[in-house]
Amino acid sequence: MKVAIYARVSTDDKGQDPLNQLLELREFASRQGWTVVREYTDEATAKNGERTGLKEMWADVAKHRFDLLLFWSLDRLTREGTYKTLTYLRRLTDSGVKFKSYTEQYIDSLGAFSDAIIGVLAAAALARQ
Repeated sequence: MKVAIYARVSTDDKGQDPLNQLLELREFASRQGWTVVREYTDEATAKNGERTGLKEMWADVAKHRFDLLLFWSLDRLTREGTYKTLTYLRRLTDSGVKFKSYTEQYIDSLGAFSDAIIGVLAAAALARQ
């Protein structure tokens, strides 16, 4: 399986380096037998989608360059709220790209409960509107 990794640290998190996430995510992918084809990183707030690494990732999603997006946790992917998070996960799914959160076992579209995860997040998004 071709995998892309997305790692992010916030500008508010002084002294953090995305390399800490990348090392563990690379090792995890290797143990699964996956091939990492691209890594995207950002050192910026996740309160909006205006991040270079995120934009590059979406461009490659559109070109079907990988099968799975692996990230540390949802809050490393985005902090734009439940609706935007759901939109991102749906966008991946609609493009044929699976997703997996390394630290949140339930955020995983590889398993049998992938539709349930999207459903729960959708319900949470509707409740917040």
